[in-house]
Amino acid sequence: MSEFKLRRETPPPATRKVGDSSKIDREVKHLQKNAGTWFKVREAASSGAYIVYKRRGCETRTKTVQGNKYDIWAMWPADTED
Repeated sequence: MSEFKLRRETPPPATRKVGDSSKIDREVKHLQKNAGTWFKVREAASSGAYIVYKRRGCETRTKTVQGNKYDIWAMWPADTED
């Protein structure tokens, strides 16, 4: 087996599922229209899946369901100003 040598090389394009972020954006808009109401947004998701909702301003809750899988609930915070 030969030793690896450093070389200049462009990586392949990043692969991401087309429409993932737009699907989440649509879900967050639905949450905004129903502020203050919890919705289950994922079942048996990976451990960091809740972060995409938190980064968009949602409150989140998770529950372990199978080893390293989680159910995720999200809510857009209700307006607290009177």
